[in-house]
Amino acid sequence: MTAHTASVIGYTISVVGTVFLFLDSLRISKRLAPSGTLMEDYGIHLRWFFRWASPIGFAGLFIGFGFQFVALFLG
Repeated sequence: MTAHTASVIGYTISVVGTVFLFLDSLRISKRLAPSGTLMEDYGIHLRWFFRWASPIGFAGLFIGFGFQFVALFLG
């Protein structure tokens, strides 16, 4: 694996992780009532990609940063 390949893989995984974190922030913002208490999920927010968005997002960022770290030492 070259440094360029590791860097591209890392950036791609980081972007996917960022998208999942954005989906999680959409879900949380829909759940917050004006009074500040959390309401139940409903509709599309019951889908797997909204429920697992936070762990997948943070894992994607962590793995992407790992690939970018490897690319620093390969280059």
